[in-house]
Amino acid sequence: MHSSIAIALVVLACVFGGGLLGMWLGPRLPPHHVDKQTQNVVKLGMGTIATPMALVLGLLVGTAKASFDSMAKHTDEFAAKVVQLDHILGAYGPETAPIRRRLRTFMALKIDELWGTERPHRLPSENGVLLESALSRVLSLAPHDERQKALQSRALQLSADIGQTRWLLIEHTAGASIPGPFLVILVFWAGILFVSFGLFAPRHATAVVVLLVCALSIAAAIFIILEMDHPFSGVIRIPSGPARSALAHMGQP
Repeated sequence: MHSSIAIALVVLACVFGGGLLGMWLGPRLPPHHVDKQTQNVVKLGMGTIATPMALVLGLLVGTAKASFDSMAKHTDEFAAKVVQLDHILGAYGPETAPIRRRLRTFMALKIDELWGTERPHRLPSENGVLLESALSRVLSLAPHDERQKALQSRALQLSADIGQTRWLLIEHTAGASIPGPFLVILVFWAGILFVSFGLFAPRHATAVVVLLVCALSIAAAIFIILEMDHPFSGVIRIPSGPARSALAHMGQP
């Protein structure tokens, strides 16, 4: 089972379980513990928890969405620059054929590295070696005229951009950007809130269903956060279509 789904199910169990615990405790408390004045105090106290919980949840969703969009942009730019570099090298002359072959092999390995189903997020050492070897060969080209000199200069610029973006992708796929303590504290707050909801809720099916729907909503938000924090795997992922299309448009030297 995917880790995001498993964590979301745990969140659902904790939050909805808190509501059921409150419904179980309510009738068993002394009457003066559930009177009107006590309900008002509990509502005020839970209001102080609900506000930061909503802020933290919104912050996590916004952070995850911004990170996801940023990685999608970097991925598209990465694929586009690799294709540009391939075309520029093709225009440079036939002597760049070995470089273009290495570049094409690198792109195929990068796609497998990011979206491969059997080895997801693996960082093969030969991938980086291929890219570095191709870029060093670009640097060692000896242009014969102004046209080739201009093409080499543009190729070197693109090479530097590709190398930088590659490391951005590696750093992002190396670990989660959403702090674990944030999620733990958020689930703790939600559990406390649902205990208070269940404490004074009527004991019938409608109240249970409402608590379940609300708990599902919180678990779904956590699921979305975790999915967007791992943009190359899971249900919500950056599509591999643009990168595969870029590979298809790279010439066959």
